[in-house]
Amino acid sequence: MAPNETESDAQDANASPKPTRRTALWVALGIGGGVLFLLLFFAVLGGYLYIKDQRMVDQAQAHAVMMADRIGECGAPLPMSSQPVPSEVPRKRPYYSKKAEWAQPAFNCSGRSFSITGPQHYRFRWIRESETTGKVVADGDANFDGTPDTSIEVRVQCESGKCADQPPKVTSHL
Repeated sequence: MAPNETESDAQDANASPKPTRRTALWVALGIGGGVLFLLLFFAVLGGYLYIKDQRMVDQAQAHAVMMADRIGECGAPLPMSSQPVPSEVPRKRPYYSKKAEWAQPAFNCSGRSFSITGPQHYRFRWIRESETTGKVVADGDANFDGTPDTSIEVRVQCESGKCADQPPKVTSHL
């Protein structure tokens, strides 16, 4: 200890500085800024995933409507039920179908054929209910968790020799 220094002065010199209001403010701002950043990050990520899921649903819906239109052009009696393409709902990655998978009577009538050439996130099939009614069903795993969670159904009804499809019905379990 120095000659003019008291014991309390020596303790003060060895002690760490007391936090000030300014230090507390900076800590609060840092924590608040970090929380705000995380909230914004997850909001943007959630928005991106929602938009991506919605685009996949919209694309599958458009394909289902086109398929129903083509099958409706076949007229009554409607074609027999098809095998699904692909055989299982695509999980975790898109499926690329082959032209041969679409060579079924339901997809090739009235002189026109139907096929999907790009990536598929949904399984498509035609289900004939009678000679004049049926439906196109598309099942998908929109959130890539391995479980089918979205279904799109487009009904086809024939009356007086003319067939028409009804608006798509989307059922989602997300």
